[in-house]
Amino acid sequence: HFWRLVLSDDINLSIIPNDVLVDKNDNHKIMLPNLLCSGNGNRISILITDNEGLNDHVRNCDNDILNDTKIISYFEMDPSNKSFVLPEGLNLSDWGKKFFVYVFEESKHGLNGYASDFACTPVLLGLPMDSEDYHIKTSSIDNTAGNQPRNVINDVVSRNEELDRYIEENCYSDNIYEELTEAEKVWANYPIESEEYKQLEKLRKQLKRKIDDDEKYELFLLSDRMRDAENETNIVSETMLCLKTAEQERAFKTYINKPYPSFSGLLDIYMKEKGIENYAELSYKAYLTQTTLSRMRSERNKTMNPDCVWAVAIALGIDLNQTEKLFNSARLSINGAYHLFNGGQKRQRALEYYLINHYTVSETNIELHNDKMKWIGDDKERIENLLGIFI
Repeated sequence: HFWRLVLSDDINLSIIPNDVLVDKNDNHKIMLPNLLCSGNGNRISILITDNEGLNDHVRNCDNDILNDTKIISYFEMDPSNKSFVLPEGLNLSDWGKKFFVYVFEESKHGLNGYASDFACTPVLLGLPMDSEDYHIKTSSIDNTAGNQPRNVINDVVSRNEELDRYIEENCYSDNIYEELTEAEKVWANYPIESEEYKQLEKLRKQLKRKIDDDEKYELFLLSDRMRDAENETNIVSETMLCLKTAEQERAFKTYINKPYPSFSGLLDIYMKEKGIENYAELSYKAYLTQTTLSRMRSERNKTMNPDCVWAVAIALGIDLNQTEKLFNSARLSINGAYHLFNGGQKRQRALEYYLINHYTVSETNIELHNDKMKWIGDDKERIENLLGIFI
């Protein structure tokens, strides 16, 4: 049968389609934390259909939606607590596959059937996320209508400034030594509060990061070489001669006595520490397919996608040192980021920032997408739902 929604420009509903959460204590309770209404309607409605092309049926002649998709459920949502309960018989795992959920504001006056006097354009809701892993992504909220509190706006600006500062202080050019030498000559005696001295301090931090990266990356290359010739005396001797610092020598001796565990072994250690009970849970948090995670854990896997390792590290919630160990176990290194060209180094530093600040993978992908950088993970269907894009 056909049913109809008559659209009105006076009724508007503001919502971030991907800010859909599942209550950790009840996986049938769905929460919409950033829902804002115009107040010109008299109810918020939830419409569940068997088709995601609802808005493709807008008729230009009279600005309404005439649709022949099957209505699975249609009910009013309580706007005060910004949540609704998924009807009985619908499973969360089928969301976005067997059924599709829309939310809209309408002015309804008790007409029969599914007719409505006036309504805003329905918004298709993305795949829900676990509420316990979710921090409201205020940087994704549309502030054009001026509806957001000042403290929220300030928080967004503050976080963006922190990210920019972290990237600036940890990215450096190939000529950082020369740049700092020249800057020391000119700016060293400038007042501390001057812009020139602040630039000098930034260059000092960049050089410090480069030195740290160089040492760790060289040690990684030497240690990785050992994996193909473990316990061969001549290889150990040659490697010891290549070490440049006492710290590298101590670290290398530690490696000889206790080599890095395999990726799979280290993964199991971190999962136990973080209370993640099974690989299915980890793959879900990391936006990886279970097949991909299984391949990553295979001892036969000699090449690994760094973005998938980043997804695992961020999903686990481990720190930067643990992440470097996880990368090393996969025969990779985050300290080799300076070998990346163009935006590669910036993106890697952004990933470090999200890891250090305990972002979830979903939040990380939204921030990367907003900054026009590639997402992490490989579960294309869930990433498409999260970002509202086609991969």
